[in-house]
Amino acid sequence: MQSLDLQPTKDNLEKTLKVDAIGRNKDIAIFVNLLCNIKAPFSVAINGNWGSGKTFFIKQTSIVLDLLSKNNSELNIEDIPNMQSLQKKKNEFSSIYYDAWKNDNDCDPILSILFTICHEYKKQSPRNRDIKKGVMNIVSEVADLTVGKYVDVNDIKEIEENVEKDIIGKKIIDPIEKQKKLFNKIKNFFNNLLGKKDEKLIVFIDELDRCKPSYAINLMERIKHYFSDSRIIFVFSVNIDQLKHMIQKSYGVGFDGEAYLDRFFNLNLSLPKPKMDAVYSLMKIKDEDINPWIAESSQRLIRHFDFSLREITRFYLQVKVGMDGYFSQSDHIYFPEENARLFSFIVFVPYLIGLRMRDINKYNKFVAGKECKDWISYTSNFDRVYEWLPILNRDEETFDSNEKNKKIFDKEEKLRKIYLTIFYSEGKESEFRTGQMHFSSRQRSEIIHTASLLSDWIKLE
Repeated sequence: MQSLDLQPTKDNLEKTLKVDAIGRNKDIAIFVNLLCNIKAPFSVAINGNWGSGKTFFIKQTSIVLDLLSKNNSELNIEDIPNMQSLQKKKNEFSSIYYDAWKNDNDCDPILSILFTICHEYKKQSPRNRDIKKGVMNIVSEVADLTVGKYVDVNDIKEIEENVEKDIIGKKIIDPIEKQKKLFNKIKNFFNNLLGKKDEKLIVFIDELDRCKPSYAINLMERIKHYFSDSRIIFVFSVNIDQLKHMIQKSYGVGFDGEAYLDRFFNLNLSLPKPKMDAVYSLMKIKDEDINPWIAESSQRLIRHFDFSLREITRFYLQVKVGMDGYFSQSDHIYFPEENARLFSFIVFVPYLIGLRMRDINKYNKFVAGKECKDWISYTSNFDRVYEWLPILNRDEETFDSNEKNKKIFDKEEKLRKIYLTIFYSEGKESEFRTGQMHFSSRQRSEIIHTASLLSDWIKLE
């Protein structure tokens, strides 16, 4: 068994751009056009839930910006679909990606960001590789002002690895004077780094909402106070709700986290949802890729539970592993017990996998036989379930309201009886026969084990 998560490597980022794998290229083009028309200093928040694809979005935005600056010689803007609006646009931006979560053990966000900028700036293009020695001198002076340590510019490795250890040469500086000096040093840093007045920098800050609260707040405050430069735009990739709760928890009950964040973000944008047909094709959740029952139930439950991209990959991996082995068995004999078993697997196993991911408390209630309203609503509207109606139907039941002396088939009531028979047995064995199906409480353990990927037929290879 292998994860279906697509990692944001350079190869994956460029491959998915070239085919517009999840239908976001047009959104990236619009965002790039927006960035090119923003007058710095400016701060943008890209808001999205965890796992919604924010990292892919901002890293691919960075790739497109580099294409417009001709900093990427392996790819052309003409090679990327749905980027026509950018083909004649020239970009004066360099872009830097900063993973805040990866760096939240660093001593000071200012140093961490400056080191990242230096490191990435040199990698981007041959013209950036010979960064002036004066730039690193300034970084050393900033280190002295922030953590009280002057670092020799000839020992860059020491700077990058740990500026906190063995602090030497501490100075006592008046706080106000220290702040002014720090501000001027950072300004000089960008003057030396960027050089030309028309050269600008976009810094993408990712994973801020996953950082330690103290580091996240300190980073935003430091950027607000020390990085206000007419050549710099900051783009924050965040889950605003999580960040807001983090801030409220840090500052105490009653603190207005939303108003606090408004101080930092000039513009708050929501990450557009991907094109789901493209997602299903990319992840091979189509009738032609797998058993049609698995494909359709997976697609329906992805919509039903409103899963993010990361959740989709984890959900579908479990459904595929759990169900594919059962469907690949060649010895299905369709007696009433086997009909009921097959029907139960189709309507219960994928739903249980999705419910457990979305809400473990509701899952526990469901398998205890205490709550089935959502499942009945979902299953009643599952078109493929209609294929089973003829063999769920008893002789005394009818689908025709004009037929006399017969009871009208009630689909929801039938589903409720099936659910209660299997999951609400109160320690006693229960059975329910209807049409050509024979349901039993004995199925409960098998269904739960399959949804938990613990059945004998699970395919783990």
